[in-house]
Amino acid sequence: MELVRPSTGDTWNNIAYFRIYVSLPWSDDYSQVFVLYQDGNMRLLNPTPHGLDWTPFGTSVIFGQTDVDDFRPAVSITKVEIEPEELTMKIIYSDGSSTDANLVPYVFSLKPTCMSSTKVKIWSESFCVRSTKIMEKIVPASPK
Repeated sequence: MELVRPSTGDTWNNIAYFRIYVSLPWSDDYSQVFVLYQDGNMRLLNPTPHGLDWTPFGTSVIFGQTDVDDFRPAVSITKVEIEPEELTMKIIYSDGSSTDANLVPYVFSLKPTCMSSTKVKIWSESFCVRSTKIMEKIVPASPK
């Protein structure tokens, strides 16, 4: 899979997958929210709550049209054009088809609020996060 950033012309070749991270408002850390593998497996993860550095749970889907006769559902992604500031992607498949995707991560902030000396209430506030750190680690595809 080839990964391209059209606004800068940066290109990475022979990529097995890439990850997108968002900044967390309650710390100086980033949280992984998206992974796309060259076989079309897309993993969406919730941003990590305050006090945790990673959560193993998320949603995995095949992002594209699969062949129903294949043993394992998969698609062949040849190229992804990504603009990390807008979190937009154009995904191009080996059959020449393509799709546009826009990632919209939401961060839920859990804040304790003292109700009395013995009770603590947890409430959530959601807002859209647009600050990202892309491609912290680009993993090359294994040779075929």
